[in-house]
Amino acid sequence: MPDTPIYLIDSNSLITPKATYYPMDLAPSFWASMSEKIQDGSIAILDLVKKEILQPSE
Repeated sequence: MPDTPIYLIDSNSLITPKATYYPMDLAPSFWASMSEKIQDGSIAILDLVKKEILQPSE
């Protein structure tokens, strides 16, 4: 079992920051950090969440 915690986040953990305080064009370092943490496994997202955030907005 790893000593480092793994955080499981839902779609609102990505959608709300993007739509409010951390738009991608104004906070690229926030999104780079999120991407890095997802890639290194310290943040996990379910396939269902990934599908939801990658689908085009209606």
